[in-house]
Amino acid sequence: NERWAEMIGYRLEELGRCNINTWKRFAHPEDLARSNELLAAHLRGETERYECEARMAHKDGHWVWVLDRGKLFGRTASGEPAWMAGTHTDITDAVTQREDLVRAQQRLALALEGGGLGAWDWDLRSNHVIWDARMYALYGRPPHSVAVSYSSWTTWLHPEDVARATAAVQHALASGESIDMEFRVRWPDGQVRHIRGAGRVQQADDGTAVRLTGVNWDITESRRL
Repeated sequence: NERWAEMIGYRLEELGRCNINTWKRFAHPEDLARSNELLAAHLRGETERYECEARMAHKDGHWVWVLDRGKLFGRTASGEPAWMAGTHTDITDAVTQREDLVRAQQRLALALEGGGLGAWDWDLRSNHVIWDARMYALYGRPPHSVAVSYSSWTTWLHPEDVARATAAVQHALASGESIDMEFRVRWPDGQVRHIRGAGRVQQADDGTAVRLTGVNWDITESRRL
């Protein structure tokens, strides 16, 4: 329809008689190959519907991202595909935002790695804790070797620092203030390492703490000095 043509900068009448070749003419070659695979799978009855994110060439020379969805509605008496219908949705902004987020995460990962920082995230509503690989290394454990929780974290602290560290966390959750503290951790091989921890609380509209995120880094050598 007219909107289909408008997404790529044309009037419908400019495209002439539309058929499958119209799609092939404007689709990005890499995405067209993936689209063909997904479409073939749907026509074979392997999927309930066809769905593919693809780039299309705009009249002005740039690429537009569309979410291409469709469904087979009829077959011939011999079982061959006969009639299919679907839609295009312009998702260029969403894809751009997603790609920007990925690049930001990559830059953050490089910054954390360069600074020797381990990142952690604690969703208080689900009580789910996520550590990156560097966090495990700071605690003397292989990446993702064990499930992490707030309780397990406290058991890895030096016994003399447990009360002070947990009190700092609870104060932050109750007050919304940021965390900045030092504590010791015990590695499985008996080593004791000094850690600096910083974190920030995210609150709901009513002031309830819903997430705590932050970083750890090893300050053992500076403490020795």
